[in-house]
Amino acid sequence: MWVAPDFGYWTAEDRLVLVDWKTGASDPGATAFQLGCYALYANEVLQRSPDGVDLFEANLREGVVTGVHWDDGRLEAIRERVRFSIRSMKAYLADPEANVAVIDNFERTEDLRLCRWCNFRAVCRPEL
Repeated sequence: MWVAPDFGYWTAEDRLVLVDWKTGASDPGATAFQLGCYALYANEVLQRSPDGVDLFEANLREGVVTGVHWDDGRLEAIRERVRFSIRSMKAYLADPEANVAVIDNFERTEDLRLCRWCNFRAVCRPEL
């Protein structure tokens, strides 16, 4: 698992603080999942239990900082959601062991205006 929090630091009390900055409208469900992935990473890679990690969404447009509390139960739910997502993505692969995909297995939009903002434009529609 790999994550890239917007900002993180250790406190004098040896607590890990991870912050996700938002510049647009807040989506509590999406933010909770993203911060949950950070908590999962801290748990599995940094060996930090949820009670040793402080997670915050800082909405720069609204000027609001919201803390999100995590515990072992919520962490397990995130772990299962990530596992399900990985299994779903692997189903698209022609060779999961080699991580080889077939581009024709992925549906493409017909609304080419959307392509301008898509992260996958270079591989999906290289002519654009």
